[in-house]
Amino acid sequence: MLLACILLLIGSNQRLSNIKENPNILIEGEKVKQVFSSKSLGVQIDQNITWENHISMISKKIASGISAMKRIRYFVPHDILLTVVWGNCNEGLSQKLQKLQNRAARLMTDKLYRAGETK
Repeated sequence: MLLACILLLIGSNQRLSNIKENPNILIEGEKVKQVFSSKSLGVQIDQNITWENHISMISKKIASGISAMKRIRYFVPHDILLTVVWGNCNEGLSQKLQKLQNRAARLMTDKLYRAGETK
C-alpha cells in the first residue's frame, strides 16, 4: 500500500483542461492516487497554486483562536502586535485575513468586538 505517494498536477486552468486523460501512474503495481490539493509542511497547495484553500483552512483556525483569546484577554498584555504578510494573495483573500486580524486586535484592546467590521 502506497501511503505517502500522491499525484498533484499543477498548472493553470487552461493547461489542466487540455489534459484529456488522467495519468495512470503505477508504483510497484499500485496506482498512485490523484488529488486536487494537498497539505505539505503546513501549507495547503492546490493544482492552480492559489492561496484559496490554505486561507480557508487557516481562517477557521484563526476564528477558533479568537474565541480562545476572548476567554483569556484579561490575562494577556495588550501590547501584543500580530502582523501577517501574504505574497501573491488576491484582494478578497487578503481582506478575509485582515478582518480576522482586526477582530483579534479589537478583542485584545477591549474595543467593541464587531465594531468597524464591514460585510
